[in-house]
Amino acid sequence: MNKWKIAFWIIVTLNITVLVGVCYLLLSESSPEEPYNTTQVELETNLDNVQLFVDTSTTSAENVINEYITDKMKDNPIKYRVIFNSSSIEIAGIVPVLDTHIPFTLAFTPKIDENGTLLLSYKSVRLGKFKLPVTTVFTYMNDYYRLPEWVIVQPDEKQIQIVFQDIKIAGHSYKVQLTEFDLLNDSIVFALNR
Repeated sequence: MNKWKIAFWIIVTLNITVLVGVCYLLLSESSPEEPYNTTQVELETNLDNVQLFVDTSTTSAENVINEYITDKMKDNPIKYRVIFNSSSIEIAGIVPVLDTHIPFTLAFTPKIDENGTLLLSYKSVRLGKFKLPVTTVFTYMNDYYRLPEWVIVQPDEKQIQIVFQDIKIAGHSYKVQLTEFDLLNDSIVFALNR
């Protein structure tokens, strides 16, 4: 037998031995010398100053918002969705009028105030091919849309406030604060504070 065949079989045997050993160690049950006792572990937690940051993309945020709208507004005859563009936020939908549906688009410029509230400033409003006065549209929204209490339509200021601090998260006392809203760089960051 030549030396290359012998070297080959030695390497194959070593590989198989290592593979069997690793499989044995991974698959065998471990029996620690001291069993884990959960009553002996004491956790010290201070939940008074908890802060968690959530960083998401505009696409993910748009999907969550539209799912929320679809779920909460399923009985509303006015159907709409939110669209994030590189510099604006649009609310686009349809309004039933007699036997037809007329498309509408509201465009806003977003910015964050010092409290982490999202301010959507009026950019344009269209119903079909017509531009409409923003105060009329915002008044209509206040009167006929069932909006959550944390969405405040302000016709006189020509803006919509989304007050994240007023959002209740599963009955907990967490406060949501928007810390970054950058459509151009596809980044939205929320802080959850307790």
